[in-house]
Amino acid sequence: MKYILRNIRSLIKNEPLIFAVMIVCVFASSWVLTFAYGLYQNYNVQKTEADIEGKELRLSLCEGKSVTRTDLERFFAEISDETLNAANLLYCDAELPGFPTEPGYKENFGRAAFRFTIHNGQYQSSSYIKEIWEERGQITSGRFFSDDDEKNGANVAMVYTDMGKWNEATLAIRTGENTIRLFDKEYEIIGTYNSFGGTPLIPFLSIPENLELSAPSFMFEKNLTKSQYEEIRSAARIAVPETFVFPDLAFPDSENIYIYNNILLICALIAVLTVINFASLYNYIISKRIRQLAVFKLCGCTSFKATGFYLAECAIICVPVFMIGTVSYIPVMKFFLSPIFPYMEAAYSPIIYTVIFALYIIILVIIMSFTLIRSVKKNTVAIWKEGAL
Repeated sequence: MKYILRNIRSLIKNEPLIFAVMIVCVFASSWVLTFAYGLYQNYNVQKTEADIEGKELRLSLCEGKSVTRTDLERFFAEISDETLNAANLLYCDAELPGFPTEPGYKENFGRAAFRFTIHNGQYQSSSYIKEIWEERGQITSGRFFSDDDEKNGANVAMVYTDMGKWNEATLAIRTGENTIRLFDKEYEIIGTYNSFGGTPLIPFLSIPENLELSAPSFMFEKNLTKSQYEEIRSAARIAVPETFVFPDLAFPDSENIYIYNNILLICALIAVLTVINFASLYNYIISKRIRQLAVFKLCGCTSFKATGFYLAECAIICVPVFMIGTVSYIPVMKFFLSPIFPYMEAAYSPIIYTVIFALYIIILVIIMSFTLIRSVKKNTVAIWKEGAL
């Protein structure tokens, strides 16, 4: 250990500029690696939130406006098959006449729901809802709608599992053990479910053409794109002008995503280059210690031991500097970077700092071991040529 410390003192005394540059390299590596991780996690959280919020488009009716099944069919017909195929759920509902007005009844049981899709111009059952209900065990008896049920507007219905409560609320429309009467039609109950708060679920094309409905909503398998959003708005202006209110959506900026990805790549590249630069500087120092290496060899030191000796010297220099750099980064991140990157601070923890430090040490050991082995072998050849051994 005393030889290692003596070498470090000699390096500081004889090569102060090179030593300072080495310190800067390590310090910069700690900042770059820690910042790159925080930047990535900040962007990742933003992207995840956009993924969750960006798949649904909920419309509402303009004040004083109404929309019927005929209006919605005309509206859907203006939207391209490509956009409709990308939606795994279209949904709306309608008020059921004759329901009790007691609190809780009208809100929970007083509407009929429609959940469907349109693929290549054909109305179909929503496999999205079906798969979720099957996975969660929410289809308690019978079956879900088939594609033919939706396509043909079959008079079939699914009702709430809690039949006693459902009967009490909908006594006026219950016509038999397996039938209900909705919109002047008899519907066969083909299944029961435990979702949507008890509203009867029926095929969209089975309802009267002039029935007033709520504004439709769309659920997409992937994030709604700006072009899809604008296409749906355009279809509404053509088919049902001044009827729907479209929410203001913030779409991911592809240019910002490109910049973020490049920043991450640049940060990673800079971190690697600082390690390589440190290795290059240290190899220069070793090349000036050719006589010291000759003494080691005369004393029986192998190339492997010499490499370990120099690697230990690098570790003594790098470890405390990297730790100081990380500690100094924390207040800068909290007070200056967090307001710009709101999810950055939450990305860090003592474990994360430890992992970043460990990754740096691993990268340093790999690169330095490779370069030191080459340097020791090269200098050993030079020693033999000079006749020092």
